[in-house]
Amino acid sequence: MEFFPQNWANARELTFSFYNPGEQSTLYYRVHDQRHRGKKDYSDRYNGHTELISGWNTIEVEIEKIESGPENRKIDINHIRCFGLFVTKQPCNRVLYIDDVKIIMNEAGNSL
Repeated sequence: MEFFPQNWANARELTFSFYNPGEQSTLYYRVHDQRHRGKKDYSDRYNGHTELISGWNTIEVEIEKIESGPENRKIDINHIRCFGLFVTKQPCNRVLYIDDVKIIMNEAGNSL
């Protein structure tokens, strides 16, 4: 998501949808800011996961939850550097479809 917005200061929620045509699978997602200390430092970023059932799944994450993700600080939501989605340890190749990724702003009806 090369051109995803980096300033989430006026945001209320991150939402995205996945279509899972196969068996249930765990989807992991992460968000970190420009102060993040490195790929393997899980405690210094927001980490979430969702069990994707077969069919459509919509994930909604409150920005306050993302902001409070790191153990020892708050994420600087004015300078988001990465929003990543991934699966791990799959027994075979999987196909998942992502759709409708949005940052819902605090003002009614506005999103990025």
